[in-house]
Amino acid sequence: MFTKAQALAVTQMLAVMFARLPAQEEYYDFHELSQVYDFIIGSAGAVLANRLSSRPSLRVLLLEAGGVEDTLSAVPLMATLALQGPKDWAYWTEPQRNACLALTQQRSPWPRGKVLGGCSSINFMLYVRGHPEDYNRWSREHGATGWDWDSVLPFFKRFEDQTDIRLAASGMYGVGGELTVSSPASHTPLAQAFLEAGKELGYDILDYNGGRQIGFSPFQTTIRNGSRWSTASAFLRPVAGPAGRKNLHISLHSTANRVLFEGQRAVGVEFVKGGRKRTAFATREVILSAGVIESPHLLLLSGIGPREQLEEFGIPVIADLPGVGENLAEHVYPGALSASIDRKLDIDITPFAGPLLYYMQNKGIQTSPYSPQHDSAARLTLALNPS
Repeated sequence: MFTKAQALAVTQMLAVMFARLPAQEEYYDFHELSQVYDFIIGSAGAVLANRLSSRPSLRVLLLEAGGVEDTLSAVPLMATLALQGPKDWAYWTEPQRNACLALTQQRSPWPRGKVLGGCSSINFMLYVRGHPEDYNRWSREHGATGWDWDSVLPFFKRFEDQTDIRLAASGMYGVGGELTVSSPASHTPLAQAFLEAGKELGYDILDYNGGRQIGFSPFQTTIRNGSRWSTASAFLRPVAGPAGRKNLHISLHSTANRVLFEGQRAVGVEFVKGGRKRTAFATREVILSAGVIESPHLLLLSGIGPREQLEEFGIPVIADLPGVGENLAEHVYPGALSASIDRKLDIDITPFAGPLLYYMQNKGIQTSPYSPQHDSAARLTLALNPS
């Protein structure tokens, strides 16, 4: 009756219809904005905005260039459809010499969230703390005191709510925090085959967030009850709204133009909202947390960066700071993996039962953005080609 492609299309459409609607824009952005706050913070600082506003005496303004999450982004299986859409800045890299060889002009799309919750509202919900040695190197080689692994681990634990009983019992995770961390409810046969293949190659099956990362591991995701659990869902939605914290103001569709300075002290932000230029001032701090692309961009627009670049565009120099806007690096990622298997390993897609199961019980293929729900890391020696 249905081809698999048709069944998948029906499943996806019904999943969108059935998904629980997230809070609407009026829920977050309803305050009359003040002229002065204690702290002004970018949307990537959702966690910090939550922590600061927990003190009623502190007035906090959070600026977001986009709107809020929609029904589409709430369904994990639909994650791909959020990319290159209105909630994505839709950046592209410059042509690469030694990467993106299979892509047109060797340019790669670089999704960035233009939505409350940032990239956590459009990404594939994979929860990765990072390699402990990266943190240790920051402390050891770059003088970032307090950023070694043992120092940052308690902060991870504080906001985590690890729902995998086995992982929670390991002592490596927090339980009861705002950000839900979950494992796939069940492994597909293909996922299990992938893990078994790793064992045959001599790798361990491990927890990649548990301190060791050379091996094969099931994914961990920021999915709660079958739906995306972004930083907006975890840290802003519970404290926003008319019944929420009166000292936290969230301004949507507010694009920062520049940070305002008195001498070399940041005192406010100029931004555009509703086609009108506005300013807000901070008596304590302007916290620059606009994301990996927009943070250095905003610094440059504000007069902080290499003098020659600023003067080229007629931007008054606040601080000659070489390195701003440079040295950006992305993690190495192979875009495709092919393997031969000796038997049929399909995911059963039923046109109507699947969406109904998702709606009634928050179960089924809609609850995972990935198949086959696994990850792997091998120790690689990379040869740098200067040409």
